Amino acid sequence: MSKKPFIIAEAAQGYAPINDSKPSLDIAILLVRAAASAGADAVKFQIIFVDELAEPGYEHYELFKNLKMTLKEWRVVRDEAKKLSLKFYADIFGEKSLDIAKQINVDGIKIHSTSFFDEKLFRKTLNLGKPIYVSLGGIKPKEISKFIDNHNLRKHTSKIILMHGFQSEPTPINYNNIARIPELAELTGLEIGFMDHSDGGKDDFINISIMALANGVRYFEKHITLDRAVKIEDYISAIPPNQFSNYVKTIKRLYPAIGKASLSLTDQEEKYRDGAIKKIIALKNIKKGAVIKNSDLTSIRRPNKKGFYSVSDVVGKQ
Repeated sequence: MSKKPFIIAEAAQGYAPINDSKPSLDIAILLVRAAASAGADAVKFQIIFVDELAEPGYEHYELFKNLKMTLKEWRVVRDEAKKLSLKFYADIFGEKSLDIAKQINVDGIKIHSTSFFDEKLFRKTLNLGKPIYVSLGGIKPKEISKFIDNHNLRKHTSKIILMHGFQSEPTPINYNNIARIPELAELTGLEIGFMDHSDGGKDDFINISIMALANGVRYFEKHITLDRAVKIEDYISAIPPNQFSNYVKTIKRLYPAIGKASLSLTDQEEKYRDGAIKKIIALKNIKKGAVIKNSDLTSIRRPNKKGFYSVSDVVGKQ
């Protein structure tokens, strides 16, 4: 069986200001605690500096401008994750956010598709030696292949995970294109993860990820929020802690059903075969030396393992 599922609780920009212009350190800490209590393997935030991300006039410029947290604040959030034995990941968008990530010693880094073509930033990130998750949302196949070749990523298969999916706030079911996952794996030769941006308020908040699991995905990213009713930033695709716990438990419970691709029978299948499949027996006593005919035989379940399964193994023999 391949590696076990690894689930990232995507806090993203969930620490955005609610009633004032400052990001909420308290909410960020609560999101870390929620991710830990739900059983996630990691929590991930976006480290935002507006001048790395957008220019004035961009639709989310004012939001981005108010998302800046200090190094001291980020260290508090990161230390909370460490205290709870939770890996801490960060999206970075430029050298300032990369520097924060380095100084707080994050466990892994996400390159958002926003920064997919920033080769300088990616090279510096690659030099850190941390696991790197690369979003493929909105990126074309030729661009993906060129990116892999330019950075010689097939030499780094143990730490590069390419993430399929995109955020359409929320992403409709028919736009997930789960069938692309095996195609991406074949194209790239790298691990393919899945960013689940389905509607956190609908019944299918977990089902798309289960489909991805069956298509070879072992790395999952799903938004987490404290309470959907509060409608804090990035809540649309997010689920609250109790549902996130169910998300984690379900994926990890169902993972063993994937099994192995080998067509060899398991011990349990061999046992089933011995007990369930009929074996050939004689309908009557057959004289020594006689040639066995089809009419001499029948098949039935037997109390032991001895016997032939097919009449063709017996008919015509003495």
